[in-house]
Amino acid sequence: MVNKPNLDDYCDVRERMAEFFAKHPEGVFQSECQFIQTDGRSAVVVKAYAYRHPDDPKPGTGLAYEFIPGKTPYTKDSELQNAETAAWGRAVMAVGAGDSKKPIATREEVRNRTAEPEDNVIDNMEGRGELRKVCEDQGLNPKEVARRFQQEFGYDPKTATNDVLISFVNMIKGGVITFGDSEPAPA
Repeated sequence: MVNKPNLDDYCDVRERMAEFFAKHPEGVFQSECQFIQTDGRSAVVVKAYAYRHPDDPKPGTGLAYEFIPGKTPYTKDSELQNAETAAWGRAVMAVGAGDSKKPIATREEVRNRTAEPEDNVIDNMEGRGELRKVCEDQGLNPKEVARRFQQEFGYDPKTATNDVLISFVNMIKGGVITFGDSEPAPA
């Protein structure tokens, strides 16, 4: 069980953005993202910029990342959005527009890191059935397909949602993911 911090000590990004716009009504936010592999895991890195005005030569910057897939109910399937939101909150602090008495980490960041991992049983029988069917239809080795899924998504297809599995099947059917030299399916 994770020791839960008191989230009252933290402000959320919405509050930080409101403080920023109160001080800088012409302010704008921009961000850029990059998908990376580190230690065999996929992640998204977001760099956000808080411009006090459109021509601001030295905007506040903030960096944040999320591993894909996220491990909590708050991060799973919304990794990019969470990373961008966290980066915006940090950019506000970097430009000096947030409450300096509050921690740099936001309420969302702390919640996302301390929430219990999802332990729900995933109902993915439809997606798994579609994956089996595409293996049969295209003569693909299911173990090779499972390895490829693991390589592309960073986790076991048995734990994937129906939507993710069906997207993967559609990528195979559409030729986005190919198995040119894959092992023949067992007889």
